Amino acid sequence: MSNYGYRRQLADDIENLASQAKTALGDWLGFVSWDWYVTHTFAKDTGVMGAHSCWQAWLNSLKLTARPSKIAYVRVTEYQKRGTPHFHSLIAGVDEIRRLTFKDLWELNGFARVEKYNHELGASHYIGKYLTKEYTDIRFSHNLKNLTGVKHL
Repeated sequence: MSNYGYRRQLADDIENLASQAKTALGDWLGFVSWDWYVTHTFAKDTGVMGAHSCWQAWLNSLKLTARPSKIAYVRVTEYQKRGTPHFHSLIAGVDEIRRLTFKDLWELNGFARVEKYNHELGASHYIGKYLTKEYTDIRFSHNLKNLTGVKHL
């Protein structure tokens, strides 16, 4: 096999593995009864540490409103062209909490979408596509494994 052929095969193999990983993550996350799909965007250029702090403060407010042990999430960080983090997350355990309250709360920082999770689209639709993006960060709540039925994570 030529050097070009080897590189092409390697690239195809990597693309195939990435596709399988996205599907597997989406399938695993599909075991959770998600309530919300949330997107957080900053109005101003914000550094990584400041962005994570803002998101954690938002989550802590949500936990104070709900039963804290019930809230679970998966969050991915995507970076905008201007270099500012942008978050996408799935949230479970919010019961009957009013979504727009938490949309408004985030809008002290910028713009938010807090939508009802569409089970027909599935978790891979919302989160799996970010698994293989360049410069991404995926975080899971500590109690997520309890909601998936997986014994070891």
